[in-house]
Amino acid sequence: MEKTKKSKKKIIVCMAALTLCLCVVAVYFIYELQFRKEALSYVQEVNADGIAVDLSDNPYFMKKIIGFRYNKAERIQYESEVTNSTKHAYVLLPPNYDESKKYPVLYLLHGWGGSDKTWLNKDADIIIQNSFYLDDVQEMIVVFPNSCVNKEESVPKEDFIADSKIYDLTEKDLMTSLMPYVNEHYSTYTDRNHTAIAGYSLGGKESLYTAFTHQDVFGYVGSFSTVSPIPDENGVEYAATMTDFVIDENIGGFHYMLINTGVDDPYIAGVHTVENALKRNQIPHVYYEMEGRHENKVWQNALYNYLKHIF
Repeated sequence: MEKTKKSKKKIIVCMAALTLCLCVVAVYFIYELQFRKEALSYVQEVNADGIAVDLSDNPYFMKKIIGFRYNKAERIQYESEVTNSTKHAYVLLPPNYDESKKYPVLYLLHGWGGSDKTWLNKDADIIIQNSFYLDDVQEMIVVFPNSCVNKEESVPKEDFIADSKIYDLTEKDLMTSLMPYVNEHYSTYTDRNHTAIAGYSLGGKESLYTAFTHQDVFGYVGSFSTVSPIPDENGVEYAATMTDFVIDENIGGFHYMLINTGVDDPYIAGVHTVENALKRNQIPHVYYEMEGRHENKVWQNALYNYLKHIF
């Protein structure tokens, strides 16, 4: 009799605990659905070019949202024909990555003194994955190269011109080593309609240089707060790698090009050199300035806008 009472009591306690757990799960599920609904219903104001110049009131573009799954970027290593050594990069796969499908690829370059980790330190992985969930951006693979193309995979950051020559090897390292590795190990499209490149500051320069050098490979290019890859209006070749921007008529130009800068960027003259040359050569592109200096919020804003217009 006593055993029966204890058994019943144990069953009641277990049932109560199970009921409580189910209630907690139900409340969390309702909260999650409501949070997702609010995030999905948010409408971001854009200008005539489809650019959100001000994201300061957007609570979602750079924060993880409850109920959405976020992948972590994985670090890869590959053999570089340029440095004759092992180099590293990060690769971010979309949350629903499926090897039976093919994906477009974006190569995202960092600035002076950075590394393959730098964009991730700026929450690029969150911005990218939120764009899939909230803005119907096509899922893509994003590669974060290290533009310090030497055996050390770093630069002393003491001499900008000397360091920029190391960064200028990014184009060759991408074409001969990193891109072949990515295309071999991941399920990618390899045509220009599905290949993009972008970067900020010195990475913006390398993005322009690489894209214009290989217009048959890259259909999209973004350059944020860029160092100019061409001489300025006075002919000064400050870290220049090109003489001018020229479109290969046999290919027909880029599908989309985005240039941006902060209005208080101390290096804005280089951006204006790029913008003026593109206009002079009648090369279609979108250009915008926003509040800010040579800083993260400008590049995060640019990435958000760029993602919405590629592929």
